[in-house]
Amino acid sequence: MTVEVFSGDVVMEEKMVSLEDLFRGFESRVVTERLRIILKGRIGPVVSGDAFFEEVKKPGSLITVGDVVTCDCVEAGRVPDIAIVDLKTRRKESRPGPPRERWDTVTSITNPPGCISSRAVEEIKKVIDNVFNKKKGKTLIVVDGEEDLLSLVAIAAAPDGTRVIYGLPDVGATVVEVTPPTRKKALLAIESMEEERDGD
Repeated sequence: MTVEVFSGDVVMEEKMVSLEDLFRGFESRVVTERLRIILKGRIGPVVSGDAFFEEVKKPGSLITVGDVVTCDCVEAGRVPDIAIVDLKTRRKESRPGPPRERWDTVTSITNPPGCISSRAVEEIKKVIDNVFNKKKGKTLIVVDGEEDLLSLVAIAAAPDGTRVIYGLPDVGATVVEVTPPTRKKALLAIESMEEERDGD
C-alpha cells in the first residue's frame, strides 16, 4: 500500500517506523537527493510577516530550529521552550546569536552538515523529555555543525500538539503542529536518508 505523505508527486510505502529503529546500528543518516525532493513538499504551511508573529504568540509548547527564526521569536516576546541553533545563517557565522540568558539551560551537541547523527537524536530526545515531561525549564541547544535537518527529529520526537517552527531563507518559516500524521511524515523523510555506520 502506498500513501502520499507530502504534497507533490512523491509517494512512499506506508509503514510504522520509530527513531530508535531508524538509527539502530548506525552512526548517522546522510542527506540524499530523494530527501531533497521529499522536503520540497514541506510538512506544514509557510508563514511570514504578521502571520509568523501570530503563530509565535499562540499558546502551547514551541520548538524553533534555526538562528533567524529563534531570534525573531525572542524579539516578538516569546522564548521557545526548546530552540536549536548553529550560530550560522546560510552557513556563515551569525552575529549576534540568540541571547543565551533567556533560556534556563544551554547545551551543546555535534551534528555534521548534511546529516542527522544518532548522538544528536539521543540528545534532542533527552532535552524534549526534560522540558516537556520533567518540566526542567526552557533549553537552548547549540549545534556544532549544522542544525537544518534536526527539525525532522524535533517533529518526530516532540509530544502531540507541540508546534515546530523552522526557517526557510528568503521565504519565511514553516510551522508544523506535531500530530501522528506529521510525525509519520518526518520519520519517513528520515528513513529516506542514506544509512552510515561509524567508520564508513
